Amino acid sequence: MCGKTKTGLDITWSCPSGIAAYALTEELIIAMKKSGCYKIYISVESGNQGVLSNVIGKPLRLTQVDNVITWCRKHGVQIEGGFV
Repeated sequence: MCGKTKTGLDITWSCPSGIAAYALTEELIIAMKKSGCYKIYISVESGNQGVLSNVIGKPLRLTQVDNVITWCRKHGVQIEGGFV
């Protein structure tokens, strides 16, 4: 399940330091998977939208997290999340 580069190398990679869930689209996840990405990490911080918006000030909607999880599962990318 590696991504073949133009030179024919098999490369796998992950995002252990995290990716903003609100920046991900299904198309991007597909492209990442094709290039060899096997796992991403997202910092959700809280499962409460009020805390995310009003306390942390994070521009993240929990529906975006739901979408990212669905897309990752659909395309075979492992996903991890961080919470405080």
